[in-house]
Amino acid sequence: MCKCIENTTQLASKKLVTEVEKGSTVSEWINKGSFENKGLSLSGGPSKISMPFIIKYIRKKVNGEPEKRETTAHTYIYLSFCPFCGEKYN
Repeated sequence: MCKCIENTTQLASKKLVTEVEKGSTVSEWINKGSFENKGLSLSGGPSKISMPFIIKYIRKKVNGEPEKRETTAHTYIYLSFCPFCGEKYN
């Protein structure tokens, strides 16, 4: 099992923290970096990156007119291979 997610997280975090600390004074770090769409496998497998898939549409009212607001539906697609090195997830 590859460690690409962990390694990339560390590298990106180090770079961004350095950039932020150059331009501002940080009182307290809440989260020094993580992938937003990472899922933890409860079956003991590796963490996987997921890609959100979103559609937006306008519903029809009962009288047939379109609603004024957009409706959003979404799901997540989990990758079968590491996006960094191409190794297949178990």
